[in-house]
Amino acid sequence: MLQDFADQRATYYEALKLPLDVTSFISDLQQEHAAALQMLNDGLPTKPHVRITEKQGGWIELAR
Repeated sequence: MLQDFADQRATYYEALKLPLDVTSFISDLQQEHAAALQMLNDGLPTKPHVRITEKQGGWIELAR
């Protein structure tokens, strides 16, 4: 672990382009996840080789 992490936390987070606030970080991830799932959902009807199965709450199946 970095010895100076506590002192340099803001610098490290900035370099990684991450917010210091955990609530903001989680909210951003949730929004990205929701957008990706929506994009998948919207695109499925146009993809005949991809479907959601009934297996264990919905597995994604790809046809060969």
